[in-house]
Amino acid sequence: MIDLVVVGHGTFAVDMEKAVKFFDGELEGFYGLDCQKGIDFEQYKTSLEVLFQKAGNDILALADMMDGSPYRAATQLAKELRTSKNIDVISGFNLGMVLQANVARTYVSNVHDLATLACDVGHKQIFNYDEINGEE
Repeated sequence: MIDLVVVGHGTFAVDMEKAVKFFDGELEGFYGLDCQKGIDFEQYKTSLEVLFQKAGNDILALADMMDGSPYRAATQLAKELRTSKNIDVISGFNLGMVLQANVARTYVSNVHDLATLACDVGHKQIFNYDEINGEE
């Protein structure tokens, strides 16, 4: 099974993990790692590497936003660990896509395919009510 690693600023990652647990119950192979204000980048990256080593060989990392420290740490580690781990990193996640990715990893065995599915679901979760339904 593909492991999911959620990374983000403040308490966003661990809060997302709690929200997924609310819907799906106890989680196997699901990890959240927050990046607190003032933490040294290398220290955060080391913590994330420890978590990646704890996880299985196939990992989908979801970062809260592109170019932030959690995203940069995940992408750097994905490159550094590519001989021993298959890590795909996507940025900009929402609860709907994380829930779908969590369920889909029970039947999707390719990390890239899971990342594509998660991105597709994430895009479909974002819409402007007035544009879809017209103003009332």
